[in-house]
Amino acid sequence: MAGKQTRLSFKKHPYLRKSELLQLVHSDVCGPLKVKSFSGALYFVTFIDDCSRKLWVYAL
Repeated sequence: MAGKQTRLSFKKHPYLRKSELLQLVHSDVCGPLKVKSFSGALYFVTFIDDCSRKLWVYAL
């Protein structure tokens, strides 16, 4: 095949987790969902602690 385009690979950086609880928390809001929850919520939010990888989910 003539003219095949290529690119350099991304540099791989080792991911270092935070060393203390709640030092870094990732969050995401999801929705609207097609089906309501039992409480009538159409959205939910997630929180993930980077150190412990503990997950919290709350209906909105």
